[in-house]
Amino acid sequence: SPDHRAIGFSAARHLYQQGHRRLLCLTSLRRDTMVSRLEGIKEAARYFHAPFDESLNLVVTEGFGAVESEAAVESWFLQHPQEQWPSAILCAGVFMAKGAQQVLKRRNLSVAQDVSLMVTDFSWTLSGPFSPALSAIQVPCRELGIEAVHLLQSRITRPHAPVFNLMLQGRLLVRDSVVRTTRTMRQDYD
Repeated sequence: SPDHRAIGFSAARHLYQQGHRRLLCLTSLRRDTMVSRLEGIKEAARYFHAPFDESLNLVVTEGFGAVESEAAVESWFLQHPQEQWPSAILCAGVFMAKGAQQVLKRRNLSVAQDVSLMVTDFSWTLSGPFSPALSAIQVPCRELGIEAVHLLQSRITRPHAPVFNLMLQGRLLVRDSVVRTTRTMRQDYD
């Protein structure tokens, strides 16, 4: 199965390695997989000695849709002063990222130049049009199918072999929606 904790860790690690410290995580926790991803994100924050306060760094929605995500992110921005606004938003899917992008657009903030935007999602959703192209950790669905066939073939030929769990990592897709932070980057959102 996909290693969802590692997928969350990898996504947050990429953002921290790009110099971001004020992350906003937009997710739904209705699935155990999403809870595991959030645990990985928190682990990355600890690893990079970055704060993770759920009231500042987490927005939770019921579903994964753009409309609900947009409303939740808008509410978060209304409740926090500009100095607490994120330099990057990490979304649990492309549709959530579309909602977050709408909020940024209304606030005259550009994706990448002002706030980086990253997702964890499946390859078929990442291939859709999104401007700028989304940086992502791709959940390994195709690879999971390939490994399942190999494991099944192995089980057929060696029925008494030990049983084990195989955890697959996600793949980092570096695209245009995440930039490295610099001292000259617009930090005050004027």
